This record gives sequence, C-alpha cells and structure tokens, in this order.
Amino acid sequence: MIYFIGYNILWLLVRGLLSLKTYGRKNFPQKGKVIIAPNHTSYLDPPIVGVAVRRKIYSLAKKELFRVSLFGKTLKAINVIPIKRGGASGSSLKKVIDYLNSGEGVVVFPEGTRSKDGKLGKAKRGIGLLVVKAKAPVLPVLVEYNNSCFNFKSVKVKFGKLLYYNDFPENKESYEAISNDIIKQIRKLKES
Repeated sequence: MIYFIGYNILWLLVRGLLSLKTYGRKNFPQKGKVIIAPNHTSYLDPPIVGVAVRRKIYSLAKKELFRVSLFGKTLKAINVIPIKRGGASGSSLKKVIDYLNSGEGVVVFPEGTRSKDGKLGKAKRGIGLLVVKAKAPVLPVLVEYNNSCFNFKSVKVKFGKLLYYNDFPENKESYEAISNDIIKQIRKLKES
C-alpha cells in the first residue's frame, strides 16, 4: 500500500516537473521476472525509471543512503534494497535473486554507480552475476536528459528489447561478458 501511495506521489512530481517521453514501451514485460538495466547519469534516474515502467519494481541503492533514519525508512517502503558499495553482500544478492525468482522486476544499474561526466561507463560484473544466478531476462534502458528553453528538463526513456543469457556458466568470465553486452545494448539505444 505504501509503495502505491509513494509511486503516485512520485508520478505526480515527475510528470509535473519534467517532460517525460517513453519509447519502446511494448518491450517492457508487465509481469514475470526481469532485470531492468538503465544507464545512470543523474540522481533522478531511479524515480524516472520507476515512473516510466508503470509496474511495481524493486531497485538497489547504496547502503549509506539508509543511514538517515526517515530517508532510509522511506526507501525501504518504496522497495529499495540496500547494497554495499564495491561488492554486494551475500544477503543482499540473495534478496535480489529471491525477488527475481518470485516474478518481480528489479532495477540494476550496470555501471554500479552514477556517471559523473554523463557518459556511459564500464560495466561491473554484478549484473552479470545476477543474470546467471536468477536466469532472468534483461531489459536495457536508456535515460536521456535535455534542457528545454524554460530550463526544465525533458527526459526520454528508451526501452530496448529483452535480452536472454540462458546458456552461460557461473564464472567471472560469463559475468563480465554479460555485463559488457548489456552496456553495449544500452549504447545502441543511444545511437538509435
């Protein structure tokens, strides 16, 4: 219940303050497990992706954000999972895999952190590990910002086609190959 109240407030804020356009919405599955893999250039990316998908989802955020009591409680109420920077703990990964295996969607930023220069960065292996362990399809997503003449931001959210990586063994090479391919697919959305 709290999630839906938070979602609707967020929807009003995003729609009221930003011009949001989505492309490729037909590619987004409305049910079943999926890893939503957007680029990450702004603090606004998580709420914008959340509003654009129109489905209850979970997302990851660095553990440090949960230290502020009220903010941390709010994050938990809107399905944000705390994750340790520089490598997730086993319990966090298990929680994400459990959500995926129960048919949920989870937002995972392949770069692991926000890009400071706005360019698509190098992928971390973590997303590849989640893909292999949960056997979940991946939806590449591109979030692009443009300033309008009134200095409000217009935002484009482009959904790519679902990616499947079913035949990869559980090893670092597989995780890295999958992670790099996801970044490559996001880059293709930027070029289209």
